[in-house]
Amino acid sequence: MRNRNTPINVRVTPAEKKKLQRNAKLCGLTLSGYLRNLGLGREVEPIPDKDYYRIYHMVDTLRNYVPELSSDKIDIYLEEICKELRKLYGYKSEGENNGDNENLGG
Repeated sequence: MRNRNTPINVRVTPAEKKKLQRNAKLCGLTLSGYLRNLGLGREVEPIPDKDYYRIYHMVDTLRNYVPELSSDKIDIYLEEICKELRKLYGYKSEGENNGDNENLGG
């Protein structure tokens, strides 16, 4: 086990501290671990939430059953996946652009 007992003090505003703590939590890290990884040039990424896992499962299920499905059923399943992705990204509906949907193809 590493002997991490040398402190480093960093001054931040309360808002910055809150944001750093939130970002660390999203990555599944402690604040120290988050800052250490960033400071050492390591990549830190947020842990996907349950909605991403649910959509991943839908795609994986489709991939497993593609040989057995008709193209119509594949289209229906793909449309359901697209619907879930649009929901996840806050896409409203056809013709109703909220400015964040350029890459969703909707």
